[in-house]
Amino acid sequence: MKKSRIFLWTQAALCVLVWALLTAGAIGIYQEGRALRDAGGPTAWIFTREKVAERFGPIAPLAYGAGCLAVLGLLLGVRAEERRGPQERLERCPAVETETQRTNALRAALLALAVGLIVHGALNGSMRDVLVKAINVCTECVGLG
Repeated sequence: MKKSRIFLWTQAALCVLVWALLTAGAIGIYQEGRALRDAGGPTAWIFTREKVAERFGPIAPLAYGAGCLAVLGLLLGVRAEERRGPQERLERCPAVETETQRTNALRAALLALAVGLIVHGALNGSMRDVLVKAINVCTECVGLG
């Protein structure tokens, strides 16, 4: 078995594991909130940032590891073997296609990483800090603060 196939299988298994853990966490939050609501508890505290951080916090390093593994695979150029006919192989220019695909894949990986970090910042409370600072700067510039 080639090293690239082992790498791709490992990456696929890690992605499935992260997906399963995230799904289980979301279902757990929903069930906990539903049980609290059915018991007559306060509905305002069913789905909070703290509950999300409690469920998804332990999964975050694994998800970041999966993302880093995906970026590493893109940078190393690891990909599944394609099965093409002889005529199709002649029609394509592999150097240009590979460079364009790598560039697009790297852009997609960086976009996914940026979205992941933004979500992580929003979940740990940084979004509120940034909003408060922005409000303070705006009110000072206008002269209200």
